[in-house]
Amino acid sequence: MIKLFFIVFFRCYIIFLLFMFFGVFLIRNILNVIYAGELIIFKKLSIIEVALITLPTLFGSIVLAISAVVSYRNSLSRGKIIECYENTPKNRKSSLKEWLVIIVGLTLYYVYHK
Repeated sequence: MIKLFFIVFFRCYIIFLLFMFFGVFLIRNILNVIYAGELIIFKKLSIIEVALITLPTLFGSIVLAISAVVSYRNSLSRGKIIECYENTPKNRKSSLKEWLVIIVGLTLYYVYHK
């Protein structure tokens, strides 16, 4: 029963974190668009240079948003957490894909913003 509690808690916590990241990245993208406009107007940079500056953030946030939606949809479609717990070998591949997408998105974001 304790294992089941931790599984439910961990899944809910991960979904919460993903949606929180989605909100942060949405705000960050809005600020990126404003920053891109400032670069074009005031610094007289070309559109290609501005795209090279702002697209990595957009790509990383799109990857994280997709992973948040996929993770949430998978947790809804699985129905009962007990079924997910009992069928771990079958569900292990999809959760590995989710984690891979999350890690790639976070890596892209932090690499291009340091």
